[in-house]
Amino acid sequence: MNLFTITYEEDLERSLIQAESIQKFVTNPNNYYIFINEADDVCERLRRHFKQFKCTILTRADLPTYKYPSHGWDSQQLIKLAMVDYFKEDYLILDSKIFFTKPTDTNMFKGLGGNSLVPIDRDDIKKSVQIYSNILNKPEPTHYLSMWPFYIDAKVFKDIDINSLQNDLFGAFTPFEYAYYSVLCGEDYINTNIDPNINGCLRVTTQKQFDIIDTWTDFHCMFFKPDLLSIEQMEIACEYVNSLGIKVQLKQAVCRGIETFILNPVDNTKIDVTII
Repeated sequence: MNLFTITYEEDLERSLIQAESIQKFVTNPNNYYIFINEADDVCERLRRHFKQFKCTILTRADLPTYKYPSHGWDSQQLIKLAMVDYFKEDYLILDSKIFFTKPTDTNMFKGLGGNSLVPIDRDDIKKSVQIYSNILNKPEPTHYLSMWPFYIDAKVFKDIDINSLQNDLFGAFTPFEYAYYSVLCGEDYINTNIDPNINGCLRVTTQKQFDIIDTWTDFHCMFFKPDLLSIEQMEIACEYVNSLGIKVQLKQAVCRGIETFILNPVDNTKIDVTII
């Protein structure tokens, strides 16, 4: 299976934790691709940190025909879908914050899209869905696929000019790549491929998730949002990740303009992970 993630300079630590977790816990044969969404000089600086892992590093040079939006978040949305033009087959998108927590055959996510269905009740998402439906000449779905890991089925792009993505995704509205994908798939596809009983990924953002810490071992992967958590909660997170055999420590950092603490990998190969 093709496993795909996008990273950038500020996400280096989290990407290294993910890479270690894949090496440690993913049991099925896989091709792991890391797309460094940065300028060439930064890509070269970050590339060396992944030499210890079995992975393929990609950059914007691997998708040379695209004009990338200046905003990093927008360009990530384009890349996630445009990779169908590179792979020519299915792939599983892993947000860079995700790491695996126990032995996992990633085929469990095959065909799922995201591993949760979200009602389209936010005005910004509703507007983007309406626009995508008009562009693609598809009915408006009532729900969209969300959360990670997110499986991309290449077949649904068979009638799509991939080069038109950079025009269709963006406009005078907030773009949502998974809303686009959900419209493209159609309601029937979504309803027959999602399985709400799969304990795929736990998103840890509030005390509510810490209240169910006894169930964390039920999940195959998880991620923490440090800008939404306290230092005490991050200390618990750090202890838990270390218990999995992935060695981390807390590092003071700034996330989304908020001073906080993040999980920093303890590098057993003595490669300096400090961002220069």
